[in-house]
Amino acid sequence: MNEAGVLFRPTEDFIYAISRTELDLVIQTASEDVSEIFLEYGKREEEDLHNMSVVKMWKEYSDGIHDQFRSRICLTPIVAYLRYRFCIKGADGSVNWYGSEGFCSSGSATAREFFEFQWPNPADYRAIDPEKQKMIYYQIFPDRFFRGKGSYAEHSLEPWGSIPNRLNYMGGTLEGIAAKLPYLSDLGINCIYLNPIFAARSNHKYDTQDYYKIDPGFGSEDDFRKLVDQAHERKIKVILDGVFNHSGIDWNPFQDVIKKGEDSAYFDWFFINKYPIDIDTSNYDCVGFYPWMPKINLANRQAQDYFISVGKYWIEEFGIDGWRLDVADEVPTRFWERFAFEMRSVKPEVILLGETWIDAFRLISGNRLSSAMNYLFRDAVIAWLAENRIDAKGFDRRLNHLSMLYPFEILTQMYNLIDSHDTARFLFTVKGDVRKLKVAVAIQMTFVGCPAVYYGDELGMSGDNDPLCRGCMVWDSEEQNQDLLDWYKRLISFRRQHDILAKGRFKSAFASENVIGFYRFYQDEYSLIMINGGETSSKIPMELGEWKEQLYMTAEEEREQDYLDREVLRAYSLRVFTKI
Repeated sequence: MNEAGVLFRPTEDFIYAISRTELDLVIQTASEDVSEIFLEYGKREEEDLHNMSVVKMWKEYSDGIHDQFRSRICLTPIVAYLRYRFCIKGADGSVNWYGSEGFCSSGSATAREFFEFQWPNPADYRAIDPEKQKMIYYQIFPDRFFRGKGSYAEHSLEPWGSIPNRLNYMGGTLEGIAAKLPYLSDLGINCIYLNPIFAARSNHKYDTQDYYKIDPGFGSEDDFRKLVDQAHERKIKVILDGVFNHSGIDWNPFQDVIKKGEDSAYFDWFFINKYPIDIDTSNYDCVGFYPWMPKINLANRQAQDYFISVGKYWIEEFGIDGWRLDVADEVPTRFWERFAFEMRSVKPEVILLGETWIDAFRLISGNRLSSAMNYLFRDAVIAWLAENRIDAKGFDRRLNHLSMLYPFEILTQMYNLIDSHDTARFLFTVKGDVRKLKVAVAIQMTFVGCPAVYYGDELGMSGDNDPLCRGCMVWDSEEQNQDLLDWYKRLISFRRQHDILAKGRFKSAFASENVIGFYRFYQDEYSLIMINGGETSSKIPMELGEWKEQLYMTAEEEREQDYLDREVLRAYSLRVFTKI
C-alpha cells in the first residue's frame, strides 16, 4: 500500500460537525490503492481501546489521483470527546492502522495514537440550507438588459443592439429589469444577481463612487425598491454585487487621501506606496493594476466598519437577499468572517457568494461565505465540450475532483456557471454549436450545485471576451433562438420539480467514449443521469432493468424510436432515470 498517498488531518476540511449529534469524516488515499477503510471510534473516557465501535467507510469519489472515503458518526446526546483512528486495507492485502502518530501495522494502540474530536460548536456546523440548495441564478448586466419606459441616462446612448465596447452605454435600467420580471418568472429562475448598480463612472460600475447611491443612469432608490418588492412577490430573490475589494478613484475617501495625504483619516484605508498620489503612475495598489480602481485595505478596522454598514444598509433598507462579493479571494479572510457574522445577524438566511476562479475553500471554510462562483466547474465543461482537451472519462474525473474540494453541504450551494460578464459567452467558445451549449446546460441542471444563467444565453446570445460578452439583451423574438429557450425552460422546470437534483449526493456510474453517467441520491430516492457530449450515438454500458425513464432530451432531431430504444444514447442528448 502507498502510505504516502493517505491524507487526513483533524481539520475542518476532513472532519466537521453537521449538528450536535452528527459528525462527518473523510480520508483520501492514492487512487485504486485501498480496498476498504474502517473507522474505529469511541468515547475519550473509554479505557478499553479494543472495545471501539467500528463502521465501514464508503468510497465516495475518485479523480484518478485520489480516492475519497467518507463516514458519518451519529451519537446522542452529543458527539463529543471522541477518539478515532482508521483501519486501512490495501489492495495488496496489507492492513494498517492510521492515527495521530501515523501508521502502525498492529491493532494494539495507546491513547496517544488516536485522533481526538473535542466538541461540536454550533457556530461551526456545516448545516444544510434547503433554500440555498434550490437556487437557480440569473445574472444581469444592468446597462444591457432592458431600457424600460423611463430614461435616466447621464450619457449619450448607443442604439440598442450596438456592438458593446468598454466606453459605450446602452441605457438599461432597474425599471427595465422590473418590467421583464414576468419573462424571468416564466423562465423559472429564482434568484437575480445584479452586476454593480452603485454610482460610478464606467458602464460596468466596478469603480464605485458612492456605495450608498444608485447610479442615476439606472434609476432611483424607489425604482430599486420596486424591483426588489416585485421580484419577491414572484418568489425571486435579488442579490447585489459588493465591490468592497476596491473602489473608484472618485470615491470620497480616496479623494480625501489625494488632497490630505498622511493627514487624511482614510490614509490607511488604502495601500499608498508613495505620496503625493499620481494616477498616471498609480503609486498605490490597484486591482488588476487598473489605476482607476485603488485597492482597499480591509484589514483596517474603520474600513471594515464602513463596508459592514454598507452591507447591512441594503439588506435592512431595501430587503435584498444577499451579496455577490467581487474579487473575494483578494480580501483578508478575517474580514469575511466578520462580514458574514454581521450580515447573518440581520438576515440569517443571507446569500454570501464569493468570486474566485480557483479553489474556494479558504472563502467558505469557518462559516465565512455560503457559496462561491464555481469557475472550476466551467473550466471542466469547456475542457470537454469546447476544447476537446479531455474526453468523457477525463470529465468524469474532473467532476469527482470538484466534489472532493468542498464539504457536501457547501457543494450543493456552489454557483455553477458556464460563462459570465468576465468571460467569452459559452456559445462563442463552442463556435456557435448550439448542441454543445444544450449539453452544457444539461450538465448544469443535473450536477450538484446551483445552476447559473448569464442573461441572454438562453436566447442564443454569443460574444467574445469582455466587452463583447456584454451585449444588449435580444428582445426581438425574430432574433431569439426559441428552441434553445424551450430547452432551458424544460430543464429548469425539471430541476425544480425534482428535489433530488438540488439535495442529492453525486456518484459516478460510468464514463466511456463521449458519454458520462452519474447517480444523484437522496434518502431512499435514486436518479441516474446519462449525457452524450459527442457527435455519435453510443451504447449504454449498463443494464437498466430497475430504472424507469423520467426525461429524454436531444439536441438532434427527435425520433420516436429514441423513446423505445433504452440501450442507446444519441449524440448530444440527455436521459434521466429513477430507480423503481
